[in-house]
Amino acid sequence: MGVINVTPDSFSDGGVLFDRDAAVDAGVRMAEEGAAIIDVGGESTRPGAATVDGAEEHRRVIPVVEALAKRVDVPISVDTYKASTANAALAAGATIVNDISGLRYEPELANVVAKHGAAVILMHTRGRSRDMYQQASYGDVVAEVLDELRESMSFAASAGVSRSSLARWAAPLRAAPLQAAPLQTARRRRPHATGPRPQP
Repeated sequence: MGVINVTPDSFSDGGVLFDRDAAVDAGVRMAEEGAAIIDVGGESTRPGAATVDGAEEHRRVIPVVEALAKRVDVPISVDTYKASTANAALAAGATIVNDISGLRYEPELANVVAKHGAAVILMHTRGRSRDMYQQASYGDVVAEVLDELRESMSFAASAGVSRSSLARWAAPLRAAPLQAAPLQTARRRRPHATGPRPQP
């Protein structure tokens, strides 16, 4: 996966690809060099990072996704937890949503993924950037992370996201392993989630 942070403050390369043209050129180069997915994000979620509203994230991300969709043949992923940004990015040519919160920050994101028949990467976190260190307290970290990922997967399925569209990875230590699902777009579409929401 080639990662494009269209941000001024990401911990690894903040500001380097904040310019649209620089971000697009970097994505094209990553694809040419063998990246299987290009992941575009517009909000840093490092500890202590400031939040970005939907309008600003949209301004940063969507032009890059639109341009890359015309220039690369590999799937484009949008790194966002916001339903509005994901909806616009999927309409602009992205086919994968990469949600660090596992559908906990904005559960309505599950409906957006299902509507577009997109793939979704469900990740795990506790708290927000401002307090994630304080929230990262576990009795059995592997078992608890696996349980919370399963909650996210169940909620996604209740929204109509097909199992083949769920991309999830977890270490199989002291718990039943989760196998990586293929990154392919789903055909099944349902408009509303009906199951219990994963708890933040």
